[in-house]
Amino acid sequence: MSRPCWKSRQTATDAQVNLGTGKQSGPPLAAAVLSAAGLLLLAGLAAAQGWRNLALQPCPFDYSAQTCASDVTPGFEFIPVDAGVLLTGERLDPDAVLHTFRVEVEIGIFGGPSVADALSTIEAVLGHPRGWTARGDLTFQHVGSAPPDLSILLASPETVDRLCAPLDTQGYLSCRNGPRVVLNVERWKAGVPHWDAGLEEYRAYLINHEVGHFLGFGHAFCAKAGASAPVMQQQSVALDGCLPNGWPFR
Repeated sequence: MSRPCWKSRQTATDAQVNLGTGKQSGPPLAAAVLSAAGLLLLAGLAAAQGWRNLALQPCPFDYSAQTCASDVTPGFEFIPVDAGVLLTGERLDPDAVLHTFRVEVEIGIFGGPSVADALSTIEAVLGHPRGWTARGDLTFQHVGSAPPDLSILLASPETVDRLCAPLDTQGYLSCRNGPRVVLNVERWKAGVPHWDAGLEEYRAYLINHEVGHFLGFGHAFCAKAGASAPVMQQQSVALDGCLPNGWPFR
């Protein structure tokens, strides 16, 4: 059985990072006309094929391309693909919630990942057995044919500061602001100096932490020196004696 390692605290102290209600915005899977059997089939297809083998959808501005200019976030681009539903839990609740998302990368960003690489990494994290889908009460699906519930953006420090305002990200941090998770490309590329668990683990933390805010979880704190940090701890700021950890469940 998956065990949580986020220890959510939804208090007023989180107001600087967790704007909005934090409620799940996606429809129940039944309302999305997706049965449990259908979800399992889609998840199996997604795992077997990957989004790279799926048909591209038309771009929002009536043209076709490998990447499209965003109709949601000006200055960003995305891959117009409707991928499979990510389902990794040990069970699927009848009222499980489907959250659609779209990965977008700032156009012309210096040294950043390609849109394809960013999508592959983020989809792998969101669909990981230790990720947010582990309890079977929610799923994610990348969509290119319609506006998503959540936009996950890779952006330059200057753009992060602009899109995260009035939050103060200081050209360094990332944020969740309304229906956007805005990831600082410099942290994506280099992590933070005190993180010694590898860049792949840090990227998992970066994604899971900010998506956790979208799901309604507030900040957590290191409970015991030498223990794994809860994913909702602000590990980009400090570990406070805990060990670095990128995952909400273990």
